[in-house]
Amino acid sequence: MLATGLAGHAASAQRPPPPGTLQSIASGKCADLPSGETGEGTELIQFDCHGGRNQQWTIESLGAVGWRILSVMSGKCLDTKARRSGGGAYVVEVSCDGSLSQLWSIRNDGNGYVLQNVASRLCLDVLGGSSASGTKLIAWRCTGERNQTWRYGSDLPP
Repeated sequence: MLATGLAGHAASAQRPPPPGTLQSIASGKCADLPSGETGEGTELIQFDCHGGRNQQWTIESLGAVGWRILSVMSGKCLDTKARRSGGGAYVVEVSCDGSLSQLWSIRNDGNGYVLQNVASRLCLDVLGGSSASGTKLIAWRCTGERNQTWRYGSDLPP
C-alpha cells in the first residue's frame, strides 16, 4: 500500500489512504509515540514495528500546500519543536492548528518517501542514522540518505 498510496491520492478526489505506519527504510523501525504517550509536545522515536495505535498515522492531503500527518492515537499533528538553526529539531506531536510547521511535502525518491517540512524545509530523519529502538526522530537538512526515506502503509509487516 506504500507506493500506490500517496501519489494516487494527491492527484484525485479519492478518500485519503487508510491509516498506516511510517517505517524507516534504513532501520526497518516505525515512527512511534513512546509508551503510547499522547501529551502535547511528545517527541517521536523509532521503535520495532508492531502496528499498535501509537504507530498508526493518517496522512491527509491539503492540496497544493502539503500534507498533514496525524496520530491515530491522539489526533494530533506532526510538527517540529522550536527551530534550531541547521536543523536537529525534534519531531513532536501537537494539537493541529494549521500552521506551516505542521505541513509536509512528500516526494517519492524511488525507494520510498522523503517527508520535508514545509516551513523549515528540513526532512524527517532518524537521529544519527541509528538503528536502535528509542532513537528520536528529528527534522534535519535533507541529505538523501536512507535514514530520511520512509515507507507508509497499512499492510507493512511488523
